[in-house]
Amino acid sequence: MYRAIKKNSEVDVSERKVWKGLRQGDLNSLGMLYDLYVDQLFSVGMKMIKDRHLVQDQIHELFLDLYKYHGKLSEVQNVGGYLVTSFK
Repeated sequence: MYRAIKKNSEVDVSERKVWKGLRQGDLNSLGMLYDLYVDQLFSVGMKMIKDRHLVQDQIHELFLDLYKYHGKLSEVQNVGGYLVTSFK
């Protein structure tokens, strides 16, 4: 499972590369970030809202906004933390 190895610095570097790709407008990078973080974001959302459909809609809105504003995104050190904070 991905989360079990997430602490590995090599994974952090890869996430930052994917983030950089998103910032450059790469749709594949957006999809990779979605695949990596959708479960975590869903868990956070369900703890806050408890409405499955609303949580799913909000996750999709977050990723649409990330792509829409990809040119304005800054470099981040903790991609997961940025996504969770943005989602909240």
